[in-house]
Parts: sequence; C-alpha cells; structure tokens
Amino acid sequence: MLELNKLLRDDYVRKLSQMQLDEVSEFLGTSFVGSDLSNQYLVGMDFAYAKMASSNLSNSVLRRANFSNARLFEADLKNANLQYADFESACLVHANLSSADLQYSSAQNGDFRYAILREANLDSANWTGAALRRTNMSNATLKHSLFVDADFSHACLDSACLFGANLSGAHFAGSSLKKANFRFSNLKHTNFRGADLSHACLRDSNFRGADLRGANLKDADTFGADFTRAQLSYPILESQSSN
Repeated sequence: MLELNKLLRDDYVRKLSQMQLDEVSEFLGTSFVGSDLSNQYLVGMDFAYAKMASSNLSNSVLRRANFSNARLFEADLKNANLQYADFESACLVHANLSSADLQYSSAQNGDFRYAILREANLDSANWTGAALRRTNMSNATLKHSLFVDADFSHACLDSACLFGANLSGAHFAGSSLKKANFRFSNLKHTNFRGADLSHACLRDSNFRGADLRGANLKDADTFGADFTRAQLSYPILESQSSN
C-alpha cells in the first residue's frame, strides 16, 4: 500500500507540468512529502490538508493556491509567487519562504515558528493570530498588513518595513527589531518586553497601552507616536521624539 501511494504521488508530480488547470486543481489531503514541485505553474491549486513536509515548491507560481490545514514542515517555498494564497491553520514550522511574494495572502492561525521569511513581501496580508515565534523576517515587507494577536516572540525583523500595519495585541517579547519601520502602525496593547527597537522608526504610531518594559529604544525615532498608558522602563526623551 505504501509503495502504491508513492507511485500515485510521483505520478501526480510528473504530470503536473503537463496538465491544464481545468484538468486538475484539487489535491485535497494528498501526500507530497519530499516531492519536487519547484518551477511549476500551480495557480489556484487546492492543497488543503495535504501532507507536504520537506517538499520543494521554490520558484513556483502558486497564486490563489489553498494550503489551509496543510502540513508543510521544512518545505522550501523560496522565491515562490504566493499572492492571495490561503495558509489558514497550516503548519510551516522551519519552512523557507525567503523572498517569497505573499502579498494579500491569508494565514490566520497559521504556524510559522522558526520559518525563514527574509526579504519576503507580505504587503496587505492577513496573518491574524499567526505563530511566528523565532522566525527570521529581516528586511521583509509587511506594509498595511494585518497581524492582530500574532506571536513574534524572539523573532528577527531587523530592517523590516511594517508601515501602516495593524499589529494590535501582537507579541514581540525578546524580538530584534533594529532599524524596523513601524510608521503609522497600530501597536495598541502590543507586547515589546525586552525587544530591541534601537534605531527603529516609530513615528506617528499608536502605542496606547503597549508594554515596552525592558525594551531598547536607543536612537529610535518616536516623533508623533502615542504612548498613552504605555508601560515604559524610562520616559521617552525629547531628543528621541524630535528627530
């Protein structure tokens, strides 16, 4: 039975590049563990509940693909086009999504712990409640995105752009956010305890009720930011808020 399943899976993989989109679009619950699906045109494919651990989807076009509840542990999606893709409740622990295009994607309650998202584009994405603990998102773009209640604990977002993002209730405890751009972001009730925000741009952001105890704000630009009822280890200096 295991050999038959492998043959069926390999047959799917071999034929993917030969089939038209209207011939096959659903692989609900199919196993692609360790499969090579790189450099494929897979727009709109349904991979819901699929088992895709250690699979290679790098450089593939996966716009509007459905990965909800899929298992992509240690999967390779670097440079993939994932615009409008759905990762709701999917598991991408240790996955590589560096330089992936995730604009307008949805990953509500997705698990991305320890994933690599360096230079990924998440412009206007909705990742509400996503688990992003210890991810590497350095130089990533999260402009106008929705990360309400997301967990970025001990993650690296150095030089990331979060301009206009909604991060209310998110957790950044222990995270590295050096030179990150939070301008015009909603950071209400966000947890920044022990985070490194040195040289970050915090201009015109909403920190109402945020917890910044133990956070490093050295040389951060806080001009126009609202710290009403925020918890701080030391007051925001006038020099910080007038650069």
